[in-house]
Amino acid sequence: MRRSISVAVRVTTVLTTLFAFLSSVRVAAQRTDPLVRVEEVVVTPTGKGDTQPTGLAPGTLCSLRVKLRNAGTQKASSFGFIVRINGKQESTYDKILYVQAIDPGTTGKVTLNNFYSPEPQVKDGKVAVEVTLREARWMEIKKEGEAQTWVPTGDVKDLPSSKSISIPFTAGPK
Repeated sequence: MRRSISVAVRVTTVLTTLFAFLSSVRVAAQRTDPLVRVEEVVVTPTGKGDTQPTGLAPGTLCSLRVKLRNAGTQKASSFGFIVRINGKQESTYDKILYVQAIDPGTTGKVTLNNFYSPEPQVKDGKVAVEVTLREARWMEIKKEGEAQTWVPTGDVKDLPSSKSISIPFTAGPK
């Protein structure tokens, strides 16, 4: 009797450990980072170079760029974005795809639409810009003499990928 209880306890321990291991593997598989992801959001006043400002005045014309990391094995392209400025989604991006190739294993810059910094919100006094990569495609680019043919080979899985930046308002232009 003692021996069968001991065996039952060992079997239960082994099964519990195995179940916990398999559950963690399944959860880990669901949390995979996309192979193409937003690495950085860059906001600069238009015409003022590539340095992020320490502050923005309301009504400043701003350039918006994102750095995308392609950790895949093929070129990535056809990027679709969602952009929110101070929480408000910009409808401009709803039907735009940015057809620019980013080589595998590299980080590329994609220039998005310019925007004017909004009036400060009373609560935080900052411009918050969130960029979400909502779609992308793997691309094969074939060269035939001087011409190029871009052939999509599939959708990038595990998207969306988001990053945001918050820049304080200043009293005057920077």
